[in-house]
Order: sequence, then structure tokens, then C-alpha cells
Amino acid sequence: MKFGGSFKSYNFGIDEKGHINNTKTSSVNIKLPSLSITNGTTGNVLTSLKVSADGQSIVANSSDIGTLTLASYAVQGDSKLAVNDSINYAFGKLQGQINALDFADTNANNTQFISKITQTDGKISVERHNAGDLVLTGYSVATAKTAITTTDTINSAFGKVEYRLNILQADSTQEGSVAYQIAQIVNENNNGSIDTLNEIAAWIINDETGTAKMNKDISDLKTDVSGLKE
Repeated sequence: MKFGGSFKSYNFGIDEKGHINNTKTSSVNIKLPSLSITNGTTGNVLTSLKVSADGQSIVANSSDIGTLTLASYAVQGDSKLAVNDSINYAFGKLQGQINALDFADTNANNTQFISKITQTDGKISVERHNAGDLVLTGYSVATAKTAITTTDTINSAFGKVEYRLNILQADSTQEGSVAYQIAQIVNENNNGSIDTLNEIAAWIINDETGTAKMNKDISDLKTDVSGLKE
């Protein structure tokens, strides 16, 4: 049977004892309302069915699934999706998983460096150490006297500095060392005859040339001037 069709209702008589009899054989035809379905809003998901005010039609409303709102949505814990999850619950779980991936951003200060970044189950962790703990892997001393430049690595710069320090700290046979420079000055004035610290001190006091002589002359001049005052 469909809307707009009719069916026959038979009237049976009932006697005083409650028995059904067929004395009344008339029938009445009752016609169902002729309802029609019309489209309201359109889309790919049916959202509601409403009967019209006159009761003669049904209005079907639909919307595109992407425009539906997540009514009663709530963030869930860090758990996997299941086949019987509702859309709201599934999105809540996804947001919970994303939240679990977040970690507090912390900036290394000027004395720290990032040494390692690891990932476990999508979660990122960072290891930091003090700059003073940095290991000079692959370090070696420079082999020539060259200036430090802005493009040098830390290893290269330290290598250049240590090369020069080694030269400065070498013995008097190494040209450019402090000992070599002192030896050159001393030997230039005494032909290599001064070897001990006492001999060097005596030479400085009695030197008749260069700065030592000038200092001695100034001292003698001060003595003469003092004598004149007296």
C-alpha cells in the first residue's frame, strides 16, 4: 500500500454475548493522504525530514558533509581510533594524539648548544649541554703561521692559536720564540758571553749601549742635579 491509495474496512456486528456476526457487511473505503517528498536544502548528507504544515508533503533537507559542525565535540586522550568511533570521538582522539606530541619550547642560553635531537613514537626530544663540554672532535694543531678568519671552524681557529703558542714557548733555538728573541738581544751586545740571570742583570745595569745606557745616563743626571741643589 502507498500514499494516495485506499483500503476497505469491513464492519462486523457483535451480539449481546460478544460474538462477532456478519449481519453488517457494509464496507468503508479510507484513502491515505497523498504525501509527496520535496527537497529543501541540498547536499550529500540527509540532515532532516519534516512534514509540511498541511500534512500533505515531507520536506527533506541535506547538507554537504564538509559543512556539518562537530556538535558536542570534545578532546579525548592519547588513544588509537576504533571502527565504532563516532566522527566527533575520532576527531577528539586525533587531537589528543597531536597534543601528546607537543613539548615545551625551551631556548638554549648563550652557554649551551643542542647536541642531539631524537624522535620516539612521533615525540621529539632535545638534549642540550654547556658549551664548555663541547668535544673538539677531529682537532689538530695548525702546520703554518696563518691568521684566524671569520670562516674558520672552532677546531681550525684553536689549531692556529696553539701553533703560535708552541712557537712562543719554544727554546732559544726556535726562531720567533720568546727565548730566541731574548737570546738575540743579549748576544747582540755581549757576543754570547752572558748566560746566567745574574750576568744578564749585571749587563742591563752596566750596559753602555741602547736602552740600558739611556737609563743609566738618566740616573747619573738625576744624581748630578741633586748635587747642584746641595
